Formats: sequence, structure tokens, C-alpha cells
Amino acid sequence: MRTKVVENRTPDSRDEVRIAYDRIAERFDETRAAGESGWPFVERLVALARTNCSGSLRVLDAGCGAGRPVLQRLAERGCAVTGIDASAKMCELARRHVPSARILCADMLEVDLGETFDAVIAWDSLFHVPRERHAEAYARFAGWLKPGGGLLLSLGGREGDIRGEMFGASFFYNALAPEAARVLLEGAGFAIAHWELDDLTGGGHLAVLARRT
Repeated sequence: MRTKVVENRTPDSRDEVRIAYDRIAERFDETRAAGESGWPFVERLVALARTNCSGSLRVLDAGCGAGRPVLQRLAERGCAVTGIDASAKMCELARRHVPSARILCADMLEVDLGETFDAVIAWDSLFHVPRERHAEAYARFAGWLKPGGGLLLSLGGREGDIRGEMFGASFFYNALAPEAARVLLEGAGFAIAHWELDDLTGGGHLAVLARRT
């Protein structure tokens, strides 16, 4: 994936991302299905969540894509899984790959779930949300989690905006400075359990595990 820094985002950047993912959904799905994107961290999230839940875990994936590998593997391990994605094509693929999952085609900042979960995942999805709304996203994640529930998310490793290209489609990414993100997470009621810069390319990739206090 080629990236370049951009100074200004377009007002419709989230619509742009949704349309781009519709365009590349099948190729993206094939690539993710063959890899381990985020899965080692998901396993750590499951272990964290199980300390607060004795039964089947209820897991929400905000930005689930085509459901592979994360939703599919969680379902295979007996978790009750719900996925949210704004891309209609990604949701179509996720329903096909994980028929037991509840898949909602919606914007994570607009959907009304009316329920809580043992764990919430936002892996490689929040950096498509304008950073001015990250505090709102963290408050939503907290509201979706039971007390003691676990959160896994990935963030950009440095503050800024990036224009990226994947399979010929253009994408907008952005991030707060890591310490600013940490302040917002703690302000939303999360205790940080793990904080790791796991990729230094393209501005960095920050993996975060937290628990709702």
C-alpha cells in the first residue's frame, strides 16, 4: 500500500472510504483471509474478557469488513458475534463467511445497538473516522461494553492525515498523537492493559488493549 501525507481531509471522507471498500471488497477479503491481521491481539482480548465472563463471550467487531479472519474464528470458538461495517459489499461477504453472525450495515458512529457486549474490537477501522470524533467513538465503545469488558483497537502511531492506496482505490486515514488518544480513552472510562507500536511503516500502527472500568 502506498501512502502520502495530506494536509486537508474532504468533508465526505467516510463516504469515500465506504465506496472504496465496496470496490475492493473481494480482493481485500482474499488477502485478509490468508493472513493473521490482528488475530494475536484478538486472542489476548478474548483472554482478558474471559476473566470477567464465565459463559459464551458476546463480541462486537466495529468495522468487521468481510468477517475474516476475526469474526469467523471467534464464531468457530463458540463466541456470539456481531459485526458492523459501512460497506454493503463487505457486509454481504461477512454474512456469507460467518452465517451465525449478526451483521449490521451501518456507520459505527450512528448505529443504535441497545445492548452490551463482553468485548469490542475496532481493528483497522477507527483510523478512517476523523480524529475530531474519536472521543465520541470511545464513549460509544464504553457504552457497548459491560463493566470489566475488554476493548481492542488499532490506531495510527503519530498524529496526522494520510492518503493511502490499496488495490487501486484511494483511502483516507488519520490519527491523534498516541498520548492524546490515551487521555481520551482513559477519560471515557478505560484502563489500558496493553499499548504496543507494532508497525513503524506508514506513520506507525498502534495496538491497544483496554478494560472498561
